[in-house]
Amino acid sequence: SHLSDFTGLLYQDSFSHLHLNLSLVQASGTINGEIFGNNSTQSIQLHLPAFPSNTSRQVKLIVTECFKGSLRVILRPLSHQRRVITKDLPCIVQKLRTFRSTP
Repeated sequence: SHLSDFTGLLYQDSFSHLHLNLSLVQASGTINGEIFGNNSTQSIQLHLPAFPSNTSRQVKLIVTECFKGSLRVILRPLSHQRRVITKDLPCIVQKLRTFRSTP
C-alpha cells in the first residue's frame, strides 16, 4: 500500500447526505482512515489498484458534523501504518430543504 498525499472536502447536499470527496496522490492498495468531526468519528477503508496512481474517491459518511467549517481526516496505507497523513478539510453545505406542515 502507498499514499503520497491527499486533498478533499466534505459536501452535504440538500437532503443532508454527507459525501467525502477525496483526491489521492500516488495511492495504491488498502488505505485506512478516520474522520473526526464535531463530537463524531468514523472509520473508512479504501481499496485501490495495486499500482500507484492519482485517483479520486467519494465516500458516503453517516454521522459526521463539521467543526468550525472543517473536519480532520487521517489516512494511512495499510502496509505502512507509521506513514500517517493528517489534514483538516473544508466542509461545504448546500442549502438544506425545509418542510412545512399544513394544518
